[in-house]
Amino acid sequence: MDNDTTAELRRLARGRDLCFFESKANHSQWQKRALFFYHCPKTGGMTIVHALQHALSCLTAVQSQDLFLGRLDSLDPPPGTRVALPSAFVATHLPFGTHRKIAQDFDLMTVVRDPVARLTSGYTYGCMRRGERPDPAGFRDFFTARQNLDEMVRQLSGDDAAAGEASLEKAVENLRRHFVLYVTTRQIPDLIGAFLSRFRAPNVLMANANRTLPEFRIDAAPFEAEIRRLNPLDEALYGFVRDNPKLDGIEQEDDAVSPMTLFVDEVERRAATLARAYHHKTALLPALLRSPPEALRQTTWA
Repeated sequence: MDNDTTAELRRLARGRDLCFFESKANHSQWQKRALFFYHCPKTGGMTIVHALQHALSCLTAVQSQDLFLGRLDSLDPPPGTRVALPSAFVATHLPFGTHRKIAQDFDLMTVVRDPVARLTSGYTYGCMRRGERPDPAGFRDFFTARQNLDEMVRQLSGDDAAAGEASLEKAVENLRRHFVLYVTTRQIPDLIGAFLSRFRAPNVLMANANRTLPEFRIDAAPFEAEIRRLNPLDEALYGFVRDNPKLDGIEQEDDAVSPMTLFVDEVERRAATLARAYHHKTALLPALLRSPPEALRQTTWA
């Protein structure tokens, strides 16, 4: 696909409130190790999970080896639940160190978010799930609760109870020493594109996943100073990653993208996050994006 067609595809996707994550077809090779995603809550992580889980599931190597793709949020899963081994992609809300409990090598990655935006999203998302209208008193109860304070540092340091500067230093050291990638939410498209390209997976077309519906939003501006005061460790961690992101790029030989694309459609958002994927030839996407929405829900690549 030429550059003009790709640019038009991006423009059409934006017009439909969709993101086009590009898998570059020609690039230098990276070692293809399994990915372990430390998913800090409400940092856009479900977009990453949906995109990579569906795209990697198309790969012959993943299919033939029956590799695990998905979430691991308990180290004591119910009987009969598959444990994440062997794996191609694992995401977790559990604290740093969880990856060591799975007997294989991983490349670690994470995403952090401005604390005010993250806590606001966490509160309104919970309201949506419960079917409750957000209100200022409920918001303050949420962002002052101990379990919601400095949550990113607690997860990435591995400390259940953040112990001031020591926990912040541990989180930063973990990122520097053990993670192949750490970025802010602004660089999520670059993150997804890098890993799609790395594994020579299909492109992905999708809306940002797990978003709170508009009717459940709240104005956080009156609470911003208080939230920042209560989360000094997360504020500092976000500043570190914003100013020192780690996103190893791929040296591309040209701008060609994969001839195959997955349209990942989130079919349920209010009560849960459920998605389905439809396979398309990338060359057909411009015409499909000019058509009614149902056109994208018909597979054109088998």
